[in-house]
Amino acid sequence: MDFSFFNKEKDSKESKVLVIGKDTQRLALIVEHLSLKGSSATSLKGDIFSLPPDSIPKNIQAVVVDCLTIDRDVEDYIDMICKLLPTSLPCVILGNNDSITIYQEFLKKNIFYLHFDSQLNLVYDQIANYQSLNAYAGFIKISVLGTKGGAGASSISYGLANNIYKRYKNKVLCVQGINSSFNLDLLSGRNFEVSDIKEEGLSLYRELKDEAYNFEAELFRKFNFVVFDHSVQSLNKDEIEHILNNSHSCVLVLDSTLSSIRKAKEVLRANNFLSSVNQGVKKLLICFNKAGMPSGDSLDALKIEELLESKLDLSLPYQSKLNEFKFSPSLKVQTALNEITNKLVGDIKPKGLKLFRRVK
Repeated sequence: MDFSFFNKEKDSKESKVLVIGKDTQRLALIVEHLSLKGSSATSLKGDIFSLPPDSIPKNIQAVVVDCLTIDRDVEDYIDMICKLLPTSLPCVILGNNDSITIYQEFLKKNIFYLHFDSQLNLVYDQIANYQSLNAYAGFIKISVLGTKGGAGASSISYGLANNIYKRYKNKVLCVQGINSSFNLDLLSGRNFEVSDIKEEGLSLYRELKDEAYNFEAELFRKFNFVVFDHSVQSLNKDEIEHILNNSHSCVLVLDSTLSSIRKAKEVLRANNFLSSVNQGVKKLLICFNKAGMPSGDSLDALKIEELLESKLDLSLPYQSKLNEFKFSPSLKVQTALNEITNKLVGDIKPKGLKLFRRVK
């Protein structure tokens, strides 16, 4: 069934296409092509990798990105498109590379790639013939893995999801896994039982028993980012590997207890094995959560690294009077959450903002 992007019964000006690119002359050519076909187009000059999220208009119905020469991995382009653009829209990439391999890599995510010199005249047709069932499957899946009850995975996943929404102003869903204690309503201050989905703002969802560890649910495809809060404390090797294989990145959360360290080590071993056969999660951050635990009551970072046989990526500092029933992190904890966000989805640096340093 055709998506009927260009509905003949509507004024063509309603069918607005956003054209992004660095070259002014090429932008003009693309806009002219679309205008001659009866479509209203607006251009945005800039590099897709450096555009601020708030520069993307909200009323667009399709996107064309002129990348000039494709000089990065195709996955990098797909990743950035997913961060910035609504996942339900037709998306056409133009480039100088006349490559069937590049075309096929984009097509895997239902993004159309066209060679600028020889296929510019096909841009309109690709958008007009877009089918709603072909929405690109490019949403980013991040799993926060709690190794012990009370280790803080729920707070970290909620804080991370909040950060991502504030950063990209796009659709973000925070999912509390079936084995995690349900406290999203308390952390968020929002009263709901299963879901609280919003057009604007962070959406929340509680995983049901019959859909446990389903990373491809139809609901998730409506979002640019899905952050999962999963407790792995009682999961077996196969279940852990399933999560690792179906996540783009993970945050492994542990505290200073031996049971938590032991479980974290099990997850690391599982991912190391999967990596040896080109599977598993590509980016796994090890987060030592000291929040709520005075320093005198816990092992230091060096001892934990020795037991883990792996380096910690960062630590969440101790926060006195920690309130688990309302998400209100201290400045130091928020800075650590910002660093987690930077490492997972990239740092948008407005003028005057410095990089966050590693928290120890």
